[in-house]
Amino acid sequence: MDQDRLKRVLHRTHVLLHAHLARERHRDKPNIEAGQVAEASGAVFGFGVWLVRRVVGVPYTRRGPLTNRWESPNMTRRFQKPRSFIAMFAAALVALTAVACGSDDSKSAGGGGGTEGVAAIEKAFLTGMFHHHESAIEMAEIAQETGKDPYVKNLADDIAMTQEGEIEDMKTIYSRLVGGELRPDPGAHDGLGLSAEEAGMTHTAETNEMLRSADPFDRAFVDEMEPHHVGAVKMAEVVLESTKDAELRKLAGGIVSTQEREINEMNSFRMEKFGSPVPEDAGHGGDEPAGEEHGDGHAG
Repeated sequence: MDQDRLKRVLHRTHVLLHAHLARERHRDKPNIEAGQVAEASGAVFGFGVWLVRRVVGVPYTRRGPLTNRWESPNMTRRFQKPRSFIAMFAAALVALTAVACGSDDSKSAGGGGGTEGVAAIEKAFLTGMFHHHESAIEMAEIAQETGKDPYVKNLADDIAMTQEGEIEDMKTIYSRLVGGELRPDPGAHDGLGLSAEEAGMTHTAETNEMLRSADPFDRAFVDEMEPHHVGAVKMAEVVLESTKDAELRKLAGGIVSTQEREINEMNSFRMEKFGSPVPEDAGHGGDEPAGEEHGDGHAG
């Protein structure tokens, strides 16, 4: 391969890679920024130049003043194995291209970067939060009937009213983003990368039965609702990291701000009335009681 031809190959490789990465950035990989495009393509080009200088002995940046051709301190040195050189350069090109695009592709494959991954997270959040809100409303309705302290009754009223309204918002958003009717999915936490415990989705019919017979009820209620709220906040934070939909971001942001405030209020109430905040192992949705302080009818 003569020197001029080698130069043209290097330049063409640089141009094609730069164009490819630019297309990817503007199509479905928004995490590749313009600077990364230039850096990745420049790295491939620079590596090729390095190979030329190391193997062929021709510095790319030096041209003869008369011939306008590459010159080297040792022009008699020639590359004797062009096929090996081409193979080396091709391997380097593939490797560097993979490095340039790999991090973004891995995010897409993992559901965090590409449009399909974002759509899957949005759907998981809406179907999972629908179920999550339904279980919170069920507990709130029990508290409206059974609660003793005015704070607990008022909290239950607020939860039921706020989350019923958010469910209607979720239905509208789901219809626009996904299409069809929104249905609750108790296992949707998997699509958000959360366990049922992390998402606060361990609520069962047994949880409601336990609450109805709990004594003292108010303590049992906040011990179930507080970790339930913590799970909702985690779910909302996951979708906020991915979605760019303004309406969905507003919904998720509202869930975070409202439920974080109520989490603080529930812990303050429990500290004042029962001498300690909600236990860390509370909220098992019908498992064994969380701590010796609970009555026999309360499951954490």
